[in-house]
Amino acid sequence: TSENTVFADSMELIHLHLERELNRQKKKVILVSSAIPGEGKTTVSTNLAITAARKGKRVLLIDCDLRNPSVASAFGIKNQNGLSEVLDAKTPIQKALYRSSVPNLYIMVAGTSQKTHLTQKLSSKRLSMLLDMVKQCFDMVILDTSPCGLIADTSEIAELAEGAIMVVRRDYASRSQI
Repeated sequence: TSENTVFADSMELIHLHLERELNRQKKKVILVSSAIPGEGKTTVSTNLAITAARKGKRVLLIDCDLRNPSVASAFGIKNQNGLSEVLDAKTPIQKALYRSSVPNLYIMVAGTSQKTHLTQKLSSKRLSMLLDMVKQCFDMVILDTSPCGLIADTSEIAELAEGAIMVVRRDYASRSQI
């Protein structure tokens, strides 16, 4: 449909601008968030990752929304052995990387760890070490995060990101929420 073409063209344009800026600044880690749930941050994250991978970039998409993970379902994979287990030192990074059906695109799901102390987990040195490691193997690392207007998790992750995309759905979130 024409809506799909417009969306695909938009992803191409976002990727083009993002890649140009990342290359200019020699950066790799991009955070994607929104003000409130339902604005389409995971849709943008997944489609941006697919677009970059199809352009020949080695891409890792990490579901950092440990409270409401959705990347696994978007790709039809189980939400186990993911970021949460890596941060808890229960799973090595290599076992938490899933190869998607899109060439060059790898996924790290959120995982199934307990829903307590998540902000502390995301602010740990282990996340910083994980990102340092994966930056050596991938051209782009996309972090799909919780909505930043609700909880502190995304603020903690933002300290480690090298760039950010804020998804804003038209006529959805209020100006003060954004």
